[in-house]
Formats: sequence, C-alpha cells, structure tokens
Amino acid sequence: MITTNQKSDLLDRISLVCTQLAETKASLESVDPQDEAAITAHQRVIHRILNGFIEKPVEFIPAGESTLWRVPVTSDATISGTALVRADSLDDAVEVACRMAMQGKVVMTIDDGNHRRLDDFYCPDEDGVELVEPECQAA
Repeated sequence: MITTNQKSDLLDRISLVCTQLAETKASLESVDPQDEAAITAHQRVIHRILNGFIEKPVEFIPAGESTLWRVPVTSDATISGTALVRADSLDDAVEVACRMAMQGKVVMTIDDGNHRRLDDFYCPDEDGVELVEPECQAA
C-alpha cells in the first residue's frame, strides 16, 4: 500500500531530478563539442543526479492484515557492459576496460537469463530480518 506521503515524496523527487537534468542540459548545450573535459564533467553531473534518485527508492508497504517484515534478499547475478578504450595492445585494452568498470565508469546491466527461478533468490542473513509492525503479530 502506498501512502499519500510516499506518493508526494516520489513526485517531489522526480520534479527535483527533472529540474536538475534540465539545468545540466542547458549548461551542456553551451559547451564546445571539442571540449572533452567539460563534456566529461557534465556526464559526471548527470550520473550523480540519476544515481541520487536510484539510491533513494521509495519504500512501498504491501497492503494486507498480516504481520509486516523487512527481509534482506540477495541474488547472485552476472552484469555486463561495454567499454570504449584506447590502448596499444589487447591486454592493455582489457586491463583499462576492467579498471574503468571497477571505478563505475562503464554502464553495467544485468544479463538476460538471470533470476529465472525462486532458487536464484535467498536471504543472506536471517539475523537481518526485522519485524516492522510488532503490534500486528498474533499474541
């Protein structure tokens, strides 16, 4: 169940992201296409704006009468991306690409074929399970 406050918070955050992106776009439009440093700086700003939105998800509370729990869930998955690099050899190119990925400079996405079965998901730490609404638990 989503509350009015959660919806309002999400709308506010979307508006802020849109405003920040519009300001960055306006600034980027005035940059010389040959100015790699300025373009890279704008890319970092855009990345920071989008990451800030992604890293603060709105917590949706499921409707119902049962006890509410917060359970950590993990899935092992393969992520992949493609880096454009300049290097003198294949080995150097691979090393530079891997370093860029490690530093978060390569867009990585979850590969197709991941998460096909319930067995792909697990609770990594049952001590991390929290009872959210103890007053709802049957006595």
